Amino acid sequence: MTGQETAENNTLAIVAGGGEIPARFAENVAASGRKILVIAIDGEADNEIRIWPHIDWKLGALGHLFSTLREHNCSELVMIGYVRRPQFKDLHIDISSLRYVPKILQVLVGGDGRVLDKLVAVLEGEGITIRGAHEISDSLCLNETFLGVIKPNKLLVEDIEFGTRMARAFGEFDVGQGVVVDRGRILAVEAVEGTDRMLSRCGDLRSEKGTTRSGVLVKLPKPDQDLRVDMPTIGIKTIQGIAAAGLAGIAVERGHTLIVDKEGVANAANEAGVFITTVAPVKD
Repeated sequence: MTGQETAENNTLAIVAGGGEIPARFAENVAASGRKILVIAIDGEADNEIRIWPHIDWKLGALGHLFSTLREHNCSELVMIGYVRRPQFKDLHIDISSLRYVPKILQVLVGGDGRVLDKLVAVLEGEGITIRGAHEISDSLCLNETFLGVIKPNKLLVEDIEFGTRMARAFGEFDVGQGVVVDRGRILAVEAVEGTDRMLSRCGDLRSEKGTTRSGVLVKLPKPDQDLRVDMPTIGIKTIQGIAAAGLAGIAVERGHTLIVDKEGVANAANEAGVFITTVAPVKD
C-alpha cells in the first residue's frame, strides 16, 4: 500500500472499538457510497458494527491486520471507539506478528496519548494513511455553540472557564480529557477509569445535595492531541451520567468533539434539565 490512491478507488478500513459511535460512523460512510471494511476489535466492538463487511481482529495481531488491509486494498484507516488499554499478556501475538514485537513493546510504554502516537507511527510505517473520523464524516462533530434548550448561568460559565483552563493544564501531562468543577472546586479529574466511571463517583462529592444541579463536566482534547485517533466523544450515556451525578451540564470543544445521535443527545439533555455547550478551540 502506498497511501497515494484516491479515496474513491480504495476501501476505507474502520478499526472499531466499543461504544455506539463506530456503527454510526460506518453507516454514514457507507451511505456516502464508499466501500468500507470493519476491523472489529475482539472483546470491544459492539455486534451492531458487524452488519457491515468485517473481520474480527485480536489486539496485537499486526501481521494479520496488515495482510488484511493489503488484501482488501485499504490504504486509509480510521480508528474509532473505546478500547481498554491492554497488558502485553493480553495481546494476541501470532506467528505473522512476531517481527512486530519490538514495536508493540514500544507502543505500550507511556501515557495514553503517547501510546496512540506510537501506534500511529507503526501504522504509517507500513504505508497506511490514518484519517480522522471528522475528516470523513464531519456531520458527527458538535459544531454548535449550544445543543438543547438549557443554558448555563453566570456561576456555571465561571466553572466552565475554570474547568477549561484546568483540563488543558492536566492535558499537558497526558492525564485525561475530563475534569469536573463545582463552584470553583475541582471534584474529579479523569484518569484511566474513563469519563463514565469518573462521573459515577462525583455525586457523593458535590458540596450540596438536593434537587438543585450544580457543577459542570469539561471534556476537551489534550494539547497537541492527534484528533485523528482520539477525539473526545459524547452520547446519551454521557448525559445520563451527568444527570445522575447531579451536575448542571457539560462543556466540550467546538468542532473537536464527536457526538452520537445529536438529536437524541439534545432530547436527553432537555429532559434531564442539563445543558450542553461548547468552547472555542485553542487554535480555531
